[in-house]
Amino acid sequence: MIKEEAIIIAQEYIDNSSDIHANITGHAQCMDEWIMDAYVQTVDHPVWIVFAKNLKTGPFLDGANEYSIVVSTKTRKVEDVRLT
Repeated sequence: MIKEEAIIIAQEYIDNSSDIHANITGHAQCMDEWIMDAYVQTVDHPVWIVFAKNLKTGPFLDGANEYSIVVSTKTRKVEDVRLT
């Protein structure tokens, strides 16, 4: 999977989610594995981390935070989303 495919999958995830309000920055990083939760699950195959700027503001969010959207190269789906 190339970067552009991962970005398309992440964009579709954002478009279909009512919980995420973000714009993809165009930055993405390929990693060999991703630890979603040290106690629960580790993705043991390459993933793309697609970054998106948070658009929703609130008492704890200033709108400048970024989402890390983890796209699996194996399943071609979003495996995890973290607000960083």
